Amino acid sequence: MIVYKQQIIILIFLVNFTTTMILGLAPMDGVTDYSYRRIVQEIFNRYGEKEKHNLWKRTEFMSADGYMINPSRLVKHLITCEDESNLIAQIYGGNIDTLLKTAQDIEQKYPFFQGIELNIGCPSPKILACGAGAGMMRNKHKTLEYIRTLSEGLSLPFSIKTRAGLNNDDKDEQFKFILEAAKYCPTITIHGRTYSQAHNGEVDRDFIYRIKQELGDAITIIGNGGINAYEDYQIHEGKVDGIMIGQSAMQNPRIFTPYTPTEQERIDLSLRHLLLMGAYEIYMNHTRAQYPEESDQLMLNRQNLHLNKKYDPDSDEIKELPPIDFHDYIFPFPSYDQIEKLAHIIQNTIEQESNSLTWNYTIFHLNELRCGIEFRKYLFGYIKGLSYTKELKQKIIATSKFSELYKHITHYKN
Repeated sequence: MIVYKQQIIILIFLVNFTTTMILGLAPMDGVTDYSYRRIVQEIFNRYGEKEKHNLWKRTEFMSADGYMINPSRLVKHLITCEDESNLIAQIYGGNIDTLLKTAQDIEQKYPFFQGIELNIGCPSPKILACGAGAGMMRNKHKTLEYIRTLSEGLSLPFSIKTRAGLNNDDKDEQFKFILEAAKYCPTITIHGRTYSQAHNGEVDRDFIYRIKQELGDAITIIGNGGINAYEDYQIHEGKVDGIMIGQSAMQNPRIFTPYTPTEQERIDLSLRHLLLMGAYEIYMNHTRAQYPEESDQLMLNRQNLHLNKKYDPDSDEIKELPPIDFHDYIFPFPSYDQIEKLAHIIQNTIEQESNSLTWNYTIFHLNELRCGIEFRKYLFGYIKGLSYTKELKQKIIATSKFSELYKHITHYKN
């Protein structure tokens, strides 16, 4: 008989889920930052079928090792505002010491999250190289110990996101692994493809459904993979507790609603998102400069983590590893009003052709923002299929300046 984590935790995590289906925005590095999640939430608030669905979001996944040695750079993956709800912080790593301390540090310093999640499915070679992501499926026994340690060491609900296995031959063992992991996780998200498939090929929905049938109502099971439109959730209705959408959501933040926008609304969305990205980056740049991260503990963590990586994590030999300890770095998260005010200032600065921005920023600094380039990965999806976009795309490709990008989109709108 499976003994699950305290029912009180499960009830907290599943509040309001009893009669609705969960729609989840998947964690995507460089995509699901605060500005994008806010766009998704605003659209869902306006057009979503809230009587049927609850929208839950994950942060970008964050390296636990990186957070313990360089928090001012890594904390950007966690940034949120006080108005954002239903948000889970996702982390990854192959070192239980840094995983646990990162999770506990997030829980203690940033009380904005409704849960913490461990990534056990990302197929990126860079992440696998540190024994994280899908690499954790290679040593299932050790990973189960990690899951138990994290679950018992946190007050917040703990969840995992994993896959159907390393390959087809691994599916039976992965099935057993997930059943064992469910003893410590009130929620499990399963991508129906294997690690060897990555993001291609057929999704094994039956694997996900069988997990749900085996575990019953005590555990929330979210299905992920191959969901390309809002209507696709109906395929899974009654078979799992919810669905999670990743790649298909990146260029279509309306995928969690049945609403079809007008061309004007799609352009307005592009401008709104660009301004939020600019405000977010300016806030991050300015605030990081005000909160330097150097401390004796961080320096010691960097040295010790470097030494730890020299040891084989799969070795049976017991070694006394140098400790990685908590640091005192705290980054002040922005308020909703701060981001809105910055977005408004950016808009006025560009439209009035003023040189003065805020915090000693000028139009020159605005044009140096990286988000002017980063925004393209969203924008081309936003304008796909609109009339006369060929010329707009050519102009977008030719510029890297934030103000010019804003003006090109505005000119197209008018």
